[in-house]
Amino acid sequence: MATIRGILGVIEGSAGSSTFSTLNGRNILRQKVGSNGSNSVPQQRTRNQFKALAALHKAGLGTATRAGLLKQNGKSSYNRFVGLNFGTATSADVNTAVATVDFAKVVVSAGSVLGTTGLTATAGAGTVAFAFGNNTDGVSGLALDKVTVVVVNKLTNLAYSATGAVRTAGTQALAVPGLTAATKASYAAYAFFKRADGSDASLTAYVALL
Repeated sequence: MATIRGILGVIEGSAGSSTFSTLNGRNILRQKVGSNGSNSVPQQRTRNQFKALAALHKAGLGTATRAGLLKQNGKSSYNRFVGLNFGTATSADVNTAVATVDFAKVVVSAGSVLGTTGLTATAGAGTVAFAFGNNTDGVSGLALDKVTVVVVNKLTNLAYSATGAVRTAGTQALAVPGLTAATKASYAAYAFFKRADGSDASLTAYVALL
């Protein structure tokens, strides 16, 4: 950016790659930035990883991440989701740039709340039965923390979630349309606890469907 001083008067508009404007009585010259049309394989890999996460979030996982990844330091739940999963739960082929998601590493929640332990998820016809032990572990104030359970179809990215049971309840059912015992390998399941007032959440617990 350059400031022009002289007897030219007020100059505004564009000429070629330059744009003129006026600020506080001074003429300002700015150079237009040309578009970057490069499309190298590393650039494609990066873009495809972002696209994979965006598609996963849009297809239904966003409902869970908005509960498990609260806005933090100006970052939305979506931006936190991308930041926590890019390069950790995603990768792209060095030759084809095709992106893949490692669902066992996907993060849908993060916070300081004590996490879910002893988690199991049993697939049935159109449903998943989650079970866990008494997760209060004798710590006072945790009994009202509610569990959110999540199931994602790894082929379609469609996600389903439900919130209801508390730490001491030990079970939470989730309806998953189309799920059968024969297709359970195509699904990933997660759970996290959240404060009753919604102020904080636990880390994500991943579990394979039984």
